[in-house]
Amino acid sequence: MDQETIRLVVAAVGAVIAGLGGAFIAGGFNRKNTRTSIESAAEIARMQFAHQRELEHIQWLRDRKVEVYTTFLAKVREANLLVNEYYRGYKIDETGIWELTRELNAGWLTLYAPPDVASGVSQVLTALSNEISAVRATKESGSRHDEVSKATNILYQRRRELERLMREDLGMIQET
Repeated sequence: MDQETIRLVVAAVGAVIAGLGGAFIAGGFNRKNTRTSIESAAEIARMQFAHQRELEHIQWLRDRKVEVYTTFLAKVREANLLVNEYYRGYKIDETGIWELTRELNAGWLTLYAPPDVASGVSQVLTALSNEISAVRATKESGSRHDEVSKATNILYQRRRELERLMREDLGMIQET
């Protein structure tokens, strides 16, 4: 073997060793980067899952609120209609009114409602009770029609305010 061949072999062996060394170093960095990438991807997936669960819960809660709020308002309107029918003489007795007002319990509604809506519900129930009392007193005494009108107007005001609070709670307030 002559000098030229030895030099070429040594250069080739050196190049192979340098190439393998570079490959091992790059492989080590890539392994570390791959592990970091996998851990980051797993953390991102956990965060996305938690965020998705939170969004689904918020949507579920909003759906329950819509259901509870609309049911409550429908029963208040129905009770008010029955009271007015009784007051005007279309109904003979109060039976339907009392059955419906027993169903209007604020307890189940306050599970979902924030304090301002719960307070509004309580005010509506009080106003409805006052309207019923005014109608009963008017029916018994035959006078005080202005008391019924006043109680009905207060009920309407309280109900409109409650509807506003409910829309606000549901994020449905429209700019006027």
